Amino acid sequence: MSALLYVPAAIIAAIVVGFLALSLLFKDELGSVLPEQRPLVLGPPEIALLDTACESSRRSGVVICEGSVRSLAQAPLSGIEIVVTWIDTGGTVWATHRGRLGTDPLPAQATATWRTAELDFRLLRRFTIHFEDASGRRVPHTSADGSGE
Repeated sequence: MSALLYVPAAIIAAIVVGFLALSLLFKDELGSVLPEQRPLVLGPPEIALLDTACESSRRSGVVICEGSVRSLAQAPLSGIEIVVTWIDTGGTVWATHRGRLGTDPLPAQATATWRTAELDFRLLRRFTIHFEDASGRRVPHTSADGSGE
């Protein structure tokens, strides 16, 4: 009877040792299943953020942000999303909201509007904006004040 108790323990130990051995022998192959981290490579600005306005409606409990952009690219830009990140008074990222441009694809040198809506939390004091394409690549932009990324 006691020998039967050792069989499941021996099987579990063999599985664990086998997994550890495989993970050491094939470390590169097993590691490749993790999502690939894309480097943040930014080139010349492709979009100019022309204006931004956010307004809170206490009655509806929503903050609506809207604005406009102009393409600086020589070819149409497709699948561009605006990403608005809200930051609270302590500097902690509270929420990120994505929106689409009103024109997709955005023709070269054309303008488009955008709009996002987020729940209004009284602690949210500031926001950042950036753009991403359909693959998740950060699209370089400039702002009306000359800043950008």
